[in-house]
Amino acid sequence: MCMKKTMIVDDDHLVRSYLKILPSWERAGFRIEADAQDGEEALSILESMEIDLLVTDISMPLLNGIELIRRIRQVDQRVYIIALSCHDEFAFVRDALKEGADDYVLKNTLNEDSLYRLLESSARGMEERTRQHEAHTRIQHLAKAGDRQLKYAYFSKVIGETLSQKEQERERRRAGLRAPYRNCGAICMRLESWEGEPGSAPHPGRRRYCQEFLRRLPDTLAEGLGYSGCLEIVYWGKGLFYGFLDLSDLRDGSTMQQRLTVAALACSKACGGEPYPYAVGVSGPCVGGNAIQTAYRQVNELMKLRFYERREVLFYDAGRKTGTQIPEEARALLADLEEHRKDLGGFLEACMEAARSFERELVDERLVRQWLWELEQKMRLSPEEGLETLSSMEQVRQRLQADVRRLYKSREVQVPQGVSRTVNAAAEFARNHYKEPIGLTDAAQAAGVNPTYLSYLFRKEMGVGFSHYLLNQRIACAMALLRGTNLKVREAAERSGFHDYHYFAKAFKKINGLSPAEYRKRAAQD
Repeated sequence: MCMKKTMIVDDDHLVRSYLKILPSWERAGFRIEADAQDGEEALSILESMEIDLLVTDISMPLLNGIELIRRIRQVDQRVYIIALSCHDEFAFVRDALKEGADDYVLKNTLNEDSLYRLLESSARGMEERTRQHEAHTRIQHLAKAGDRQLKYAYFSKVIGETLSQKEQERERRRAGLRAPYRNCGAICMRLESWEGEPGSAPHPGRRRYCQEFLRRLPDTLAEGLGYSGCLEIVYWGKGLFYGFLDLSDLRDGSTMQQRLTVAALACSKACGGEPYPYAVGVSGPCVGGNAIQTAYRQVNELMKLRFYERREVLFYDAGRKTGTQIPEEARALLADLEEHRKDLGGFLEACMEAARSFERELVDERLVRQWLWELEQKMRLSPEEGLETLSSMEQVRQRLQADVRRLYKSREVQVPQGVSRTVNAAAEFARNHYKEPIGLTDAAQAAGVNPTYLSYLFRKEMGVGFSHYLLNQRIACAMALLRGTNLKVREAAERSGFHDYHYFAKAFKKINGLSPAEYRKRAAQD
């Protein structure tokens, strides 16, 4: 049973002591948490303690019971208050009830039984008050939810251009929007962790969180804006929040931009205090009859650039648009993939050049993902994770480097089925002796053919030259040593068959896109 917390306030120490020893409190489900000798002391206690029931004398020095009740009711309508009085204080009782006391009792009538009946009655009153408060809170929440829905409907219809000018004005008033929005700007706040894991539904708590964030956001922004401008926040679903800022009272473009900047920074600050990361972007000042539509389109176009820019707030620039075509360098890589695959170092550089071309032209992220999907299909690599998880061009570059390493790893020691006995013997010789200072001549001798013929046959059947195949064996060994041992990089190179450290470092970076030290650091993080 949850005991109701009680405080007794009376300047008479004997009265307080007598009341505290009566068993009725516990029988009725109450527990005395504190007592005070006057109103000032009671208020001090209430600053650090929440109580359910206050029992207070009316006549006290310093701060009497009537003033105490008045002070409490200014900040707390929840606590239940019983006034204690003497037989000649009925005028004071009337004032106490007027100020917000819920009940009163004469001191000389209090005993075990009368106190128990009073407390039972008080418990019923407290339960009824709690029900009324919860009902009122539900009504308020429903009303606010209705207001938010009306505002969403208004802005979505205006943006969708489904309303005539007359209908637009009627819908604006119906939604309770005071601002005319003849001039306005738009701010987008996008929750970047909406989707969760690839292929899964959004995290179950995200929807509840977004609704709670929407409820809190207006009050949070009001503290940071520092002016009375009208910023309406609308939730668009899937972690997207739009703020529409009315600028109709301004005429100067620089003043409009300044107000928009202040609002955008306030939004960024509000999002920065949240447990999930947000991207924030702001349109330019838009004027005229289509201001809302224009601002919405601008900020949506702007948010596409988040794939390339990781600034705290993105500001609209009319000169920067996302590209709608896959660049020539990226298309050429797809077309000439087989030729590039023969030189994995050159292949990695071609991939990085394709990434740079996407950045130069700010290509729409959907096209980047489409291109990467086609590239991985042609590389015959099974996807390690969904492309939808890539939220920046930096992550695309890292994915490309990983793809090249995976492609290299898949070709480390594999010998295609159906190769001749000669090529198989040479490949086996390389796998068994790559740590030694061997070359094509040694492999040809092991396979029983001359070096020139082996070089021709090996390239024809394996797709790479013998020296490249041998290099792959050595690099694979070095990678394993760097990942799994604490050997120095130079020692790992020597144990892998490299006796020229500078050649090793250059070949390693050409194949892996990372220096040996960088590769070891990345492997430790993975």
